[in-house]
Amino acid sequence: MEGGTLAEALADFTSGLSEMIELKNNGYEDEEKRNSLRKMLLHEHEEHSLMCSAITVCKLLKIISQFLAMNQSFFKNLMIAGVRLLFV
Repeated sequence: MEGGTLAEALADFTSGLSEMIELKNNGYEDEEKRNSLRKMLLHEHEEHSLMCSAITVCKLLKIISQFLAMNQSFFKNLMIAGVRLLFV
């Protein structure tokens, strides 16, 4: 199987319903809305719901590059100490 979303895969796997929540575009910068989402997720967790999350490749690469830029001196110090870094 190729393509699709995690939500679609869970729906197919369980014959259940899925709900996608887009965090970036739904105003979750607001503290009250984040607390409401947190309560909903905790309730679903208590009900033993299956949940998943995803991040796009472009966002993932941006996060990795920011992490590497912020920790550049740490990695240089590891290389000086003779530690080999393996990136999988």
